[in-house]
Amino acid sequence: MRPELAWERRDLGELVDVLDSRRVPLSAKERAVRPGDVPYYGATGQVGWIDDALFDEPLVLLGEDGVQFFDRDKPKAYAIAGRAWVNNHAHVLRARIGLIDQRFLLHYLNWFDFTGFANGTTRLKLTQSAMRRIPVVLPPMDEQQRIVDILEDHLSCLDNANDNMQLASQRIDRLQKSFLWNSTHGLAGAAVTTLNQVAEVKLGRQRSPKNHLGERMIPYLRAANVDWNRLRLDDVKCMNFSEKEQVVHALQPLDILLTEASGSATEVGKSALYRNEVPGVCFQNTLLRVRCHGIDPEFMQKYLLAEAMMGRFIPQSRGVGIHHIGRQRLAHWPIEVPARSEQRAAVDRIEQETSAALRLKAQQVDCMRSTSLLRRSLRSAAFSGLLTGSASDTEVIEELSCV
Repeated sequence: MRPELAWERRDLGELVDVLDSRRVPLSAKERAVRPGDVPYYGATGQVGWIDDALFDEPLVLLGEDGVQFFDRDKPKAYAIAGRAWVNNHAHVLRARIGLIDQRFLLHYLNWFDFTGFANGTTRLKLTQSAMRRIPVVLPPMDEQQRIVDILEDHLSCLDNANDNMQLASQRIDRLQKSFLWNSTHGLAGAAVTTLNQVAEVKLGRQRSPKNHLGERMIPYLRAANVDWNRLRLDDVKCMNFSEKEQVVHALQPLDILLTEASGSATEVGKSALYRNEVPGVCFQNTLLRVRCHGIDPEFMQKYLLAEAMMGRFIPQSRGVGIHHIGRQRLAHWPIEVPARSEQRAAVDRIEQETSAALRLKAQQVDCMRSTSLLRRSLRSAAFSGLLTGSASDTEVIEELSCV
């Protein structure tokens, strides 16, 4: 007989004290005049501070709304301890002593399938009555604690694996930046000049509400369409261009697009190469177009990308709220121009390194997906009686990887 078949089945409302009546929501404005050191909690975690507490004990908070109930990998519940204030977006649960272990409760709620319990058209909501009806398959208390010990031991290993993969990803990013810089700067025999000596720098067309009406609706790119070394073409808008305006602002293959304006100074100057992905497209004045005539455009884009990644444009970005690099500043930007053969060799090296980095990133994504699936399998095993052995039993992981 499977172990969980002998476990007791109880409704959640029988296993916890629901303390929702003690919640008090406060607006940010109200909290601003009551500064303090008491955490203020909402649906998914701490959202501020306050000067007084409504609770002072170990509790489990379960989102009432504003939670991704149907994403099995997203947390719906979290534990708190000590002085706390909770608003009305989280149910407040106290595990009843002798009935359910708090850690068991927490993991169970983060594993449970809320289909049929959380409902809503525009915003999912888990009502208190629905929450109380959540079925819990409950082993004896000592078994609950043993299961959670094993589960948390394995989950901590997965957490460590994810942390290491995040660190590896950050290291790859740093190495890419360094490689990009060293491949485009300080090359032997490079001549120092300014960008306007080897390229035309032009600001895009001004966008106006009146330009969104007319008979000549032409697609255009804006700052939101330019990411780090790539174009984002999932949301290309259109506006009216006269024939003359279209000629002036039309893009040609191998034009460099660089963000002229952004709400963040760190985003100013990021660039991508246009390769005729959207034929006949123009560009708007949150972008600068760099059209090369005396230098390899692929090398130039990599050079400017390295400048942006190293933060070289940040001190030159001007503005309050919206930061601008400006056409004149970019046009007179100092650059190093190596021989044509060196330019092509640099581009080839960068593309090879970028391909290798992308392969590593893809492998990391696969590993992260695997740990997510394994985490889900571990919880399923825990609450179906399959998580056996000791906390250090590594064979459990191997068995569950095939589930």
